[in-house]
Amino acid sequence: MGLSLFSNGHTSAPNPDPKNFKIETVSIAKKKCSIVVVEAIYPGCTTFGGRKILVYGAELKQFALRSPEYPKELDPHFSETGLSPIARFPATDEGLSDALAYADWKSKQ
Repeated sequence: MGLSLFSNGHTSAPNPDPKNFKIETVSIAKKKCSIVVVEAIYPGCTTFGGRKILVYGAELKQFALRSPEYPKELDPHFSETGLSPIARFPATDEGLSDALAYADWKSKQ
């Protein structure tokens, strides 16, 4: 008999709460267009310690802490509406390196 976290007997990692996040770092690649790499932490999310590496086709000012454009929600899932990442990478050193290389390449398109 196993330990069950939910009444239906299924367990799953909690989804990141798009309203509960902290942006740790932001990097930008800007050639023909602006591509932003965001490292964010989602408290309560168990995968990769809540860390996410997200890539956006956006301006840097959108992620500046005191900017009126700073997101009130940051959903790391792909969506057809709102602020949606164009790519995600594993929250590892290699994932960050890959995200930065992708952003550089994508900014030249």
